[in-house]
Amino acid sequence: MGTFGINATQRSATNNQSTLDYSVESIFLFGNRYQTATFKNNTGAEATFKSGFLVLRDTTTPANVIPAIAGETLANVIGILKLNNDTTLANNGTTPANYCISGDIDVNLLQLPATVTLDTVVGTTGKCLRDFLTDLGFVLKNVTENSNFDN
Repeated sequence: MGTFGINATQRSATNNQSTLDYSVESIFLFGNRYQTATFKNNTGAEATFKSGFLVLRDTTTPANVIPAIAGETLANVIGILKLNNDTTLANNGTTPANYCISGDIDVNLLQLPATVTLDTVVGTTGKCLRDFLTDLGFVLKNVTENSNFDN
């Protein structure tokens, strides 16, 4: 998926005709605000990242952001990663990136850590992850894709 979240799938092709199905999806829906940072993979292994990962400030290098993996780190989320394409980084690898700090988002496209949902209570805070995202200024929307490819 590219910058604009447009996918094209060729369904059929004949000598003089081709049928393509187009679908569009984007996690960032409306009124989004962004910051620029260097995104660093500190997961301990090579990993592939895409838009929708939750990010934290790297306390050792404040100009960097790092992925929110799980546990107590979710209480320190500062935004949602925005990349133009899926990006594979070696451990401690970096790439320039933007991260969203507020606006309307499609929660179905969030890339949450394993076993984490929006209703996961974060540490001993008594707050769910959805509460932290709302406190940051995100408006959480459940978007229903209504594309119909049976033309």
